[in-house]
Amino acid sequence: MKQFPSFVKLFTYAFFALSFGLFMTACKGNVETTEETSIVEPVEYPFPDATIAVIDSLVREKAELGGFRMILEISKDSMVLRYGYDGRAHAPITDFSIPVEIGSATKMFTATSVLQLIEEGKFTLETPLTTLLPSDTLYNGLLEINGVNYIDSVQVKHLLNHTSGLPDYFPGTDEEVVEKYGKGDATFTTNDLLSFSKQSPKERFVPDSRFEYSNTNYMFLGQIIEKVSGQTYTDYIQEHILNPLGMTHTYFGTVDPPSNTAVGHSKNEVVHMPYSMAGPAGDIISIPDDMILFIDAWYQGKLFKNPETMTMIKSEYYNGMGSGILYGLGAINIFDKSWGHAGQTFGFQTYVAAIPNGTRFMVSIDDSFGGGIWSAALDLTGYLSQ
Repeated sequence: MKQFPSFVKLFTYAFFALSFGLFMTACKGNVETTEETSIVEPVEYPFPDATIAVIDSLVREKAELGGFRMILEISKDSMVLRYGYDGRAHAPITDFSIPVEIGSATKMFTATSVLQLIEEGKFTLETPLTTLLPSDTLYNGLLEINGVNYIDSVQVKHLLNHTSGLPDYFPGTDEEVVEKYGKGDATFTTNDLLSFSKQSPKERFVPDSRFEYSNTNYMFLGQIIEKVSGQTYTDYIQEHILNPLGMTHTYFGTVDPPSNTAVGHSKNEVVHMPYSMAGPAGDIISIPDDMILFIDAWYQGKLFKNPETMTMIKSEYYNGMGSGILYGLGAINIFDKSWGHAGQTFGFQTYVAAIPNGTRFMVSIDDSFGGGIWSAALDLTGYLSQ
């Protein structure tokens, strides 16, 4: 779930993406694919040979360099390209039906649900958190700064945008958390995670004063969805997003994880994320076909009743993440060229995005560390938006 590299790393990735984009442009027509991949359901590959060659080069290079499995699906105008390479076995991947953890890409489902409820008039972006979830004890010690409690200033938009000031609940660095919880069967309640957040040494800040990514925000949004809709978080997503879109191979780790879920790794060691540590911040497991269905419907505004909702998502409430990349209302905007979200669990990294020219893509690697997913997202955004 904690999938955002430092601003320095983002700048590095942006520079690498630009350099690699120039390299790809120069290499079009010179790179040859060495083996045709098979797919879940036979379809034509009407993408130009030059595009396939570039994708082959990108996927193989990153998978070999990182020593991980990498899968990619690209869709445009009814054309589908599925491509994968196993950097451990040094061989093409031919099965794209195995579900993977999408991590914080789950946040797009959570944010979409919140905005649907706003459209229904249940509350607004400016509604305070404490109005929707009143409690005498829930917030104690969570957002006190120099003796002043700012929790009453936290609004729904601050939770969506990671500008609430609430500290993340992960107890330690990424490496420490994976080492402690990545090989067991620990379970966590929301109160457990909020307890971690309250104990966090990370700096709090006044709501709306800056951007700081925190999974705690989306745990609260999940509770708001349940309180306002009268459904469990997973039931709401199932009824209002998965079922209407026909996403029949998408699951919740806390409810019904499939038995054939791909194996995740941390620096080449097999690990497993306790799904209850993710919930509305990163609980979903899916396949590329389903994620393409979702990002396409989301970008076209089909999950909302009011066209102005999607206009707002694309143009308002953004905050800088670094190097020109923006975050707002549960979506990442890469240079106004793609809109989507990244995800990181203990064993996977994922990026799903839509490009205005009609292209959609989903890319995933089965190792949680390294910058593979961000450089891939930048490379793909740059190349596919041409």
